[in-house]
Amino acid sequence: MASREEVELAAGEQRVVLDEVGGGIRSYTARGREVLDGYPAGQPSPSGRGQVLIPWPNRLEDGSYEFEGQRHQLELNEPENGNAIHGLVRWEPWRVAEREPHRVVMTHALSPQPGYPFTLELRIE
Repeated sequence: MASREEVELAAGEQRVVLDEVGGGIRSYTARGREVLDGYPAGQPSPSGRGQVLIPWPNRLEDGSYEFEGQRHQLELNEPENGNAIHGLVRWEPWRVAEREPHRVVMTHALSPQPGYPFTLELRIE
């Protein structure tokens, strides 16, 4: 597995660790106590925990949807249930666009792909 960059932020007694893979929260502590059921450093999220689920959360039945009168078919990445699950960016690399000790902006450019012929410039602060 390739090296994974993490971003750590702190403000007062709070600490958050963001994972560049998926751009989500790996760990969040307040006053020394874990607030989230996170996952170990350097490991992928074992589920959707903390991951960014864009352009849709949850599941799309049969992996299809209609937009502006046109039907689109996505990959069925939960084939046992016939669903497209949890968006398209949860395993994609995000990059740090801005960073301060207590704040970060993560970005990702989602390119068109089969079943999703749109471009999105994503930014999460």
